[in-house]
Amino acid sequence: QVKLVRLHKNKGAGGGRNEGIKYAKGKYILFLDSDNYVKVNFLTELVKLIETDKTIGFVGPKMYFYKDKKRIWYAGVKINLVTSRTKYIGNNKIDKGQYNQIREVEHIPNCWLIRRSVIKKVKIIDPSFVMAYEESDWSMRAKRAGFKILFCPSSIVYHNIALPESQKGLRSKIGFDNDYRLYYIGRSRILFMRRHATRINYVLFLLFFNPLFCLYYLIQILRFGSLTNANSFLRGVRDGLFSK
Repeated sequence: QVKLVRLHKNKGAGGGRNEGIKYAKGKYILFLDSDNYVKVNFLTELVKLIETDKTIGFVGPKMYFYKDKKRIWYAGVKINLVTSRTKYIGNNKIDKGQYNQIREVEHIPNCWLIRRSVIKKVKIIDPSFVMAYEESDWSMRAKRAGFKILFCPSSIVYHNIALPESQKGLRSKIGFDNDYRLYYIGRSRILFMRRHATRINYVLFLLFFNPLFCLYYLIQILRFGSLTNANSFLRGVRDGLFSK
């Protein structure tokens, strides 16, 4: 019952998911990253919620750290379209039921269910993002087309990612430490803001918040990384600013 599609080229997170869309069938499509463990009924709960309203485009689960199954990794997200700051609701907090409400969110990382009609209306993931912000861009496009993006707390997934206190070096400061990711986080953030912020918000972002963001990252990279890491990040920022 499983069709394995082998790619001979790394197309990034967005490109890989787009290839999956070509082969998937059915009314809904589930995206699930490889570093996750799921509860038995996680998919049932997502389907139950999305079927309550035809305007629901995406639904995503509550996600915990796999190595601490009471500690939340994701219970929703907010994106500030002036600063570009992305805040994961509940991240690193012990679950006491405080995030058990269904709510609209800005995007869903890692694992989510999408209605096929969304793809027909807003098309596939923009492959130009490659990775970082590809999920956010897709969600924003869906919202603009009239679809809701919902957090489903009754669906449970465990993300096999290191606990914050066990991370070291550059990864502990900014979440990643390889050149590939550093390049795309520098580039994709700017592309996302250019596309989705209002003109005045984008100008404020370019004049104030992006320089602060870049300065912070460079300080951390030079303290805990290498000149090669810094160069990768700066190339990403440059390409984000000047790409068409």
